[in-house]
Amino acid sequence: MKPTPHGRLLLIPTPLQQPEECQQPWLLEPDRQQVSALTDFLVETPKAARRWLGLLGMQHPIRDLQLRALPGKSEGKAPRLDARDWLAPALEGRDMGLLSDAGCPGVADPGA
Repeated sequence: MKPTPHGRLLLIPTPLQQPEECQQPWLLEPDRQQVSALTDFLVETPKAARRWLGLLGMQHPIRDLQLRALPGKSEGKAPRLDARDWLAPALEGRDMGLLSDAGCPGVADPGA
């Protein structure tokens, strides 16, 4: 069986301030270029994600991006998810971004 090439899941950090307060780029240029080419994202809040992505100078119109909101916790428990559904674009070979409202997903994420 030949291995299938998969896309990557890029963890995209955002500053701990509001987008309108951001005075300078927060990603290095090579990272910004990689993120700006993406079309598929897992996000905490779509509205906040659109604001942050808009500041990066995306290569595709914001309205054309696929922003999939991660489910929130209910009653202190995270819902069960089938990762294959959430990562379908990556499993099809496309890179994806994971974007939280503030901080770095899974590393320094105040809302996690």
